[in-house]
Amino acid sequence: GNNLSAEEITAPYSISWDTTSVEKGPETLTAVARDAAGNTKESTAVSITVSNVSSPTLSVSPGALSFSATVGGPNPTSKTISVSNTGGGTMNWSASDNAPWLTLTPTSGTNNGTVTANASTTELAVGTYTGTITVTATGANGSPKTIPVTLTIDPPTTQTGSIRVKRADSGGFILTNPPTQA
Repeated sequence: GNNLSAEEITAPYSISWDTTSVEKGPETLTAVARDAAGNTKESTAVSITVSNVSSPTLSVSPGALSFSATVGGPNPTSKTISVSNTGGGTMNWSASDNAPWLTLTPTSGTNNGTVTANASTTELAVGTYTGTITVTATGANGSPKTIPVTLTIDPPTTQTGSIRVKRADSGGFILTNPPTQA
């Protein structure tokens, strides 16, 4: 077979074997001992199974969220965040935020899932508000991930129009809406 490492000549004798380039499945290993005179002896074969389970890798999408609303109007439509394990193994994750106007559901999951983000405009004035959503998966590559969030609250829209004023016979004025042009 193939040698796994260079010859070890200093006690204690040990080798490390990087199996990342080896296909999953059974392998048989033997060791060869050589004395100073060059005599060799091969050990009894040892069977192993290579499994090469890769570590979990945290991935989230999109990379940013933006909400907009009108002061006094309804809350903006919710947004979703996709959480994925693009590696191997099992990945437990949690999601949190730092904005009092933002809520997340659910706040935890395993491997792949979706988090819904809702922005509440209650008691917020006209302006731009920012926050951050943090998704953490302990032990996963790429953890944590941060997602910037922006909420823009616009003033109410104003409606313009005209009013027709005509003099009443009694000396006062009457306000009427102008007729609609079709």
